Amino acid sequence: PEDKMVMPNSKKVPMMDINKVLPDVDLNQPDKTSISVAMSDSSKQDELKPFTDKRSFIDTLMPYAKKVAKSLGISPAVLVAQSALETGWGKKIINGADNQSSFNLFNIKANKSWQGDKVAKDSLEVENGIGIKRRSDFRSYDNFAQSFADYEKFITNNQRYQGALQQGADAERYIEELQQAGYATDPQYADKIKKIMQSESFQSTLAEGAING
Repeated sequence: PEDKMVMPNSKKVPMMDINKVLPDVDLNQPDKTSISVAMSDSSKQDELKPFTDKRSFIDTLMPYAKKVAKSLGISPAVLVAQSALETGWGKKIINGADNQSSFNLFNIKANKSWQGDKVAKDSLEVENGIGIKRRSDFRSYDNFAQSFADYEKFITNNQRYQGALQQGADAERYIEELQQAGYATDPQYADKIKKIMQSESFQSTLAEGAING
């Protein structure tokens, strides 16, 4: 009986190797076979991580950010920086119970009006200056494009964020107004995003992207 149990498990390796011939779908379905030695902490989040570094994070998401930013009339850089803070540069994108990525780049919660898929996750909320862990439902998408599109809808349809949108391309004022309107409970939320935008690595990557088209 023990031998019979070992055999099926041993077949998993070639099955994963077969998946490697499909590199073109890694944007929509993170390559689950890319568990490299560098990700030896065995984190489930890292197993689904499609980003190798901050540069790949920016380069991957900037096209989506530009499309949404143009529609909202804001800076695309602030959207990339906001998603970087929310997901730890892609390392902490929320996974579902089946270990599939939620592709939720902005950690938008699934309220009662949300009809799509959702995943439950413990999150730290700051209430009266005290950090409290609460379990919440978050929205789940099929890909990053859906995440950006829903962010656009979420910001546009919520009246309380109109003040933020009125800041236009002033990225710092936009994120400050977004925080004041209650997007996040972290009192340092806007400052953390501005720090990312002002960092030398972020600025240089954006500059290279502009030069290279």
